[in-house]
Amino acid sequence: MHPLPRSLEPLSGESLVSYMLRLGHRLGLSPLHLIRAADWIKDGANPNHFPGSLLLDLPSPQIDAFARLTGQTAREVSALTLAQWRDRYPPITRSLSAPGRLMRPDAWLYVGSPRFCPSCLAGDGTDVQQRHSGPWLKLWHLPIVFACTEHQTYLEAECPHCGQPHDAQGPLIQRANDHTLHPAQCRWTVNAQTPRRKSFACAGRLDHLTDSGRDRPQPTADILRFQKVRIQKEWA
Repeated sequence: MHPLPRSLEPLSGESLVSYMLRLGHRLGLSPLHLIRAADWIKDGANPNHFPGSLLLDLPSPQIDAFARLTGQTAREVSALTLAQWRDRYPPITRSLSAPGRLMRPDAWLYVGSPRFCPSCLAGDGTDVQQRHSGPWLKLWHLPIVFACTEHQTYLEAECPHCGQPHDAQGPLIQRANDHTLHPAQCRWTVNAQTPRRKSFACAGRLDHLTDSGRDRPQPTADILRFQKVRIQKEWA
């Protein structure tokens, strides 16, 4: 395994999925290509499947392999998972210890499709985030986090263009073999309804506020204060 020719610095609070999407976009590689390059797919496993357990925790050999591949430290790679909160949030512990967790993560986790803040995905104005998106935050995988206190808005639960995920868990990364999508584009599959092509990615931008999004009720100051205190107390 050779290190990648270029890499990215992880953003504060971003998830493993976020980092995979942004790094793959920079290199023109699919997320699936990255985990294959890190030798994360075991013999006999589905070669096109991104197991949800990758978000929860990584064994030391996988951490070390990905660190070498991307030029990060083992601590930086581990910080992309939810493992650091296992003692604070029981659903993470249950997901890690339950039999068959690769297919059935705890219901109190958004392993496949977390809610999101469009303004966070739009980035902070720096060149790297303008090119490769702002972060998909780890906190968004926790149902008890429902609002973005920085942008004072409720998190979005579904794509405004195709309406998915319809509360479905789904795989950790949709269309994991697709290297053409921007990290802030919807990766859910929609029906093409044409004889030549059965389906394609929605590809709607999630970092742009739609008219329906602007018209939605916004959290009050008290709700934002409650969310901010809860995050600072439990997840900082």
